[in-house]
Amino acid sequence: MISYVMFFKSTPIYGTFAMLFFANSMHFFSSPYLMMYNTFGKINENLENVGASMGIGRWKVIRDILLPQSTGTILEMMSYFFVNCMMTISAVSFLANVSNKPLVLMIT
Repeated sequence: MISYVMFFKSTPIYGTFAMLFFANSMHFFSSPYLMMYNTFGKINENLENVGASMGIGRWKVIRDILLPQSTGTILEMMSYFFVNCMMTISAVSFLANVSNKPLVLMIT
């Protein structure tokens, strides 16, 4: 946590909601990544080749095939991020500045 503060202290992102989002996304990245990795591992690996042979572009394959098949996993990923970010008290320190200081950071 201290490394985040030291690295981002002089940037415009420090003390904003974007910093909270960035820190939690990096902190909780591994589990949602594995969820999506396992979901894509279950999908047929030849979809891109089939799409190319039929003249279907990559974006259409992603939009029409991959996204509908992984919608449940995407919702699980978002709920995982939401629950874990709401439970992270230490991440509130990234929003603290001189004008607003959470009670948690005032306790020593």
